[in-house]
Amino acid sequence: MQEEFFHTFNVILRNGGQVVLTSDRTPQEIDKIDDRLRTRFEAGLVIDVPQPDLELRAAILIIKARQKKLDLPDHLAPMVAEVIEHPRQLEGFLVRLQNEITVNPRVIDQELVSQLLGKQVKEVGINRILSPQDVIGIIAEYFEVTVGQMKGNRRSQPLALQRQILMFVLKHELRLPLTEIGRILGDRDHTTVMHGIDKIQNSTLANPQIQKDVGAIRKILYGKAGS
Repeated sequence: MQEEFFHTFNVILRNGGQVVLTSDRTPQEIDKIDDRLRTRFEAGLVIDVPQPDLELRAAILIIKARQKKLDLPDHLAPMVAEVIEHPRQLEGFLVRLQNEITVNPRVIDQELVSQLLGKQVKEVGINRILSPQDVIGIIAEYFEVTVGQMKGNRRSQPLALQRQILMFVLKHELRLPLTEIGRILGDRDHTTVMHGIDKIQNSTLANPQIQKDVGAIRKILYGKAGS
């Protein structure tokens, strides 16, 4: 597959065409690709497209609400956008809002919006409620080790596996970049972090204990976030 893509890529460029690729990782962070493909990706223009800021999220919410014919007051949009970061989750909030007023007809006010936001903690994520240090402390306590051990360099089992679970949670629950996770955990290289995350990702279905630990940790985190 990579061989075919490589030759197709070259043909398009030789004929004056352009190739646009999207990814949740930079070329340096993409694992299991040929170096010749990686260098070609790096030779192009790499742009980081950040999440929309608060003002843009509020504007998106207002536009989507009008499309759905929802009478959402403009002054409540920033309140929702402050909690919900992702456009798709904004859509989910509006679906929930529409269902609520269909079942229980009422004016959309601050009380109703607050109630719905309270129900949406899990969908929004915990990254606006718990800090990375909070999560490290919670996971260290779960595994009955110290924060220093979680951040340290000891590679003995089961500590190494517990540290990889921590990396996995920081990535998928707090949505931290690989480089930031590496910095927090003792200035580790992003490739080390990526390897640890991939290992847990691939093991959650095959290893019942890892699946159990990750599920239990998520339950604790969301319990803390919702309290």
